Amino acid sequence: MLAGAIVLRPPLEAEAADAAWLIGGLALAEAIAAVRPDAAPATWWPDQVVAGTDESTIASLLSEAQLAPGRVRAAIVTFRADLKALGLVGPDGREQLLNAILDSFNTVSQTLEEDVKAVGAAYEGRCAMVGRRVKLRIRPTGEARGIVAGVDAGARLQLRSSTGLVERVTVDMLRDIEVV
Repeated sequence: MLAGAIVLRPPLEAEAADAAWLIGGLALAEAIAAVRPDAAPATWWPDQVVAGTDESTIASLLSEAQLAPGRVRAAIVTFRADLKALGLVGPDGREQLLNAILDSFNTVSQTLEEDVKAVGAAYEGRCAMVGRRVKLRIRPTGEARGIVAGVDAGARLQLRSSTGLVERVTVDMLRDIEVV
């Protein structure tokens, strides 16, 4: 297991603080793809990276934002990656993945400075949930069902109901996701 934490200073307004989840998920997926392209890593909103072959969890993350008046002061993204599941053994495998993660966080952070929407679009492009029918247990309404239409730049899952209504679910609303 490889675990770590990265402190980001993203140029985000306070309302967009959850975008740090996108930065973390996208950076981990891209780092794993650089080291193990055969794993075909995909993001699984909001906190996992899964193997594209069988959707087993190969990495997970947590994001916490520290706010200042009207902006994000810092975002701390903690992560763990399953080296064994990735077939990365010994110190060389650990170092290879760690270097790829650091490079990827740097690249994604630079993209964020240029365009927040580009990070959201890249995350959505790697998201294995898009197009899938899911049941969400959410606060405060209890449950929502629909097809995942996407993930916006604010890290909100867009859930399209059978009536066509799109509900935007924030990370803090989520209790559980079930693919149905």
